[in-house]
Amino acid sequence: MSMMTNNYLVFTYKTKAFSLVRKDRTLTDKLNSEGETRVEVHKADTDLTAGDKAMKAPAKARQNIVNYINDNTIAFGNNGKLVSTNKAFFGTFKRGLDDLIKMFHESIPSEDEYKNAMEYAKKNTKFFDPTMYPSYDHVVASYCVEYDFIPISTKIDAEFFDLEKEYIDYIKDQAEKSLDKKLKDCESQIRDRLATVMKDVLDVVEDVIKTDADGQKQIKAKGFKRTKVEGIVRLPNILRSLNITNDKGIADTIDNFDKAIAPFRIGLENDKAFCKNIKDNPQTRATIRNDVKKVLDKFQF
Repeated sequence: MSMMTNNYLVFTYKTKAFSLVRKDRTLTDKLNSEGETRVEVHKADTDLTAGDKAMKAPAKARQNIVNYINDNTIAFGNNGKLVSTNKAFFGTFKRGLDDLIKMFHESIPSEDEYKNAMEYAKKNTKFFDPTMYPSYDHVVASYCVEYDFIPISTKIDAEFFDLEKEYIDYIKDQAEKSLDKKLKDCESQIRDRLATVMKDVLDVVEDVIKTDADGQKQIKAKGFKRTKVEGIVRLPNILRSLNITNDKGIADTIDNFDKAIAPFRIGLENDKAFCKNIKDNPQTRATIRNDVKKVLDKFQF
């Protein structure tokens, strides 16, 4: 199994968002005292910023970053992700990531908002303890998003290692085996994603009988959301960029799946077209369902 290592980079990242979830000592003691055991078996936590939107916003923005990364990359080894350096894909990926990181930093609460959160907790938390709230500088320092792009290489140049030949050969062999194992795992991830999205489409276009306000039964889509369809339509290009072993079976399946969901793209031109062409059109849904099922049935897991 081989890949063009220059066409991909290992992507690593870390994110942190400030949290004020603390152990609730009073409630923990109460729960344990009610039991028959002498050993502490219960642990109660409390969120000291519960109900405060300003303090919750960064956590949501952080999750948006994580979701975006997971949607556009695949796991590579234990700690990294693999991202395509395809000219059209990479620029879009990085701009989208940087935009989300900017929104994350903009969501960090101001000092006044942090003080308001403490005042809110003081009024609404039964066991308020100001010592559990760190300084604002500590809060700001607790927010973080960092990422790196690292080239992939299995080239081992003997002149850089003061080792005997047998160890150089061993390192080369281990590097090649490690890369091969990671590639097989990447291929498996692509297959899983393909199978999952095709099953998602079949679920989206499934028909159910619903009764309207006049008591008339109508065939309707089971659960149809525009955002869901938008995500499905974006996926073929993402999967093409991540087919790192250039597996023909996977490439053909992606192409055939992309053709099968073509009516989705037409329906996404505007809200009116979306409803007319897909959401309220059982014939279109049936066509998509049949075409996707054919692709899924031929797909080799």
